[in-house]
Amino acid sequence: MMFKGFLRGFFILFTAIFYFSGNAWAQSNVAVTNNIERAHTLLNDVYGELNYNNTVGDVKMQVKGTYNYQGKPGASRSFTMSSDIAISDGGGKLVRKDSFTRAGEDPITSFYDIDAEHLNVNEAGEELKPTDKDKDKYLYESLIFTPNLLLQVMLQDASRNSFVSTTDNYHIIRHNNGSGNVYFLYINANTYFLERIDQPIYDVANGDHYRTITYSKYDIQDGYQVPGKITVKRDSVLIYDLSIDLKEILPRVEYGTGRLSQKNIGEWVNLVLMPKWNHKTVIADMKDFLVIFEPPGNPEAGYTLLDNVKRAYPGKEIKYCVVSHLHPELMGGVRPFMEEGITIVTTEGNRRYFDEIAVNRHLFSKDVRVKKFITPKFLFVTLNRQEIRSGERIIQLYLLNKQSHHTDEYIISYIPQEKMLIESDLVKTWDLKENRKPDKKEKGLMEFIEANKINVKQIVQTWPLDKAPHVVDFNQVKPESDSKLLKGSKKVLEVFN
Repeated sequence: MMFKGFLRGFFILFTAIFYFSGNAWAQSNVAVTNNIERAHTLLNDVYGELNYNNTVGDVKMQVKGTYNYQGKPGASRSFTMSSDIAISDGGGKLVRKDSFTRAGEDPITSFYDIDAEHLNVNEAGEELKPTDKDKDKYLYESLIFTPNLLLQVMLQDASRNSFVSTTDNYHIIRHNNGSGNVYFLYINANTYFLERIDQPIYDVANGDHYRTITYSKYDIQDGYQVPGKITVKRDSVLIYDLSIDLKEILPRVEYGTGRLSQKNIGEWVNLVLMPKWNHKTVIADMKDFLVIFEPPGNPEAGYTLLDNVKRAYPGKEIKYCVVSHLHPELMGGVRPFMEEGITIVTTEGNRRYFDEIAVNRHLFSKDVRVKKFITPKFLFVTLNRQEIRSGERIIQLYLLNKQSHHTDEYIISYIPQEKMLIESDLVKTWDLKENRKPDKKEKGLMEFIEANKINVKQIVQTWPLDKAPHVVDFNQVKPESDSKLLKGSKKVLEVFN
């Protein structure tokens, strides 16, 4: 009986302990979850302030300054430091080369090459053999020079972040990386800029200490807030005093993943269909180079088109991009072509417009690869029947201008070999009924064609794609004609893959 009573008492005690500890664990779980959610929300806000909602893709920078080496007491040495850092794929790949020089001595060089496949580390000329677990350690060591990318990497796994507290000046967040390193992030409560990181560290030489990284002199560059100065201290001792020279910072984009189809409409003329953007583009293969007629309406489409053209015509120069007229909704994707150094075919009166596109900043855009400088190249059409020629392949450019009843300056393109006219948006191609009356834009185009004795059999219009034939029999545009549309039944070549 005594034995049974003991077991019964033990069971009741065990149940009580389990119940209370379970409740305590449940409450702790709730607190942890709330801290993770709060930290994630806060870091997203900070990231948005530094990047205007762009996602960082590629960064090239140079770091210069002073490195104070702390050896045994009384034996500190000062070095000048220069570091060239290239980070791509949103922090997935990093190449970094550091040089340390003391007056009168040979430079000491360290090199770091990290990506998903390998981890190569060479410090002061000595090749190290780090483990895969060390990858985060070395990556984070380089990412501290660019808080934009550091925050992006920290946001990839919300469970590694937890909210600590808020003071009058700072929100404080703790982050643990995959190598077991701990970072306390101090975020300015007013500006939401990352101003400081405290990192508790232990090593056999220095014992327990704090490494403090401080960011200051933030300045906006191509849509990103970038610190101009970084200092690193061990406790109160200054180790690094560095300035940041940002060479290039680009959004992370996924363009080029979309595949476009190319339709053959002539011996050396192809039509590229872009249904996502309700647009068509014409490519003329001049043997030695390519000519593209009419860029699409936005940069995303422009980058996608360029990426596909490069795949379809490997190694062939895209020499010219013909822009018929300046309506942004139909040629807003011209910037990618300018960035590539492609010559823009336009009129002298439009030069200023393109020059402005080259220097405009895109602080709030998610889909523009903003680069610092573009110097546009132009070919100005100054007279009717100006030619682009390569051997027997000829493109003639005409100035329709005010006769377009659309814009003061308007270029139409003609390919004599195919008797094909290329224009942007003058004909109601989606509503070509018999016995129709042309509107003033169509009438102006037809009168210009007749006055200049241009032998047009087909018209290719690049907008719209939806509910419009790809190629139009020119007679169909004339009111007295009852001919049918050319359906464009030639073979579709899936070369864009």
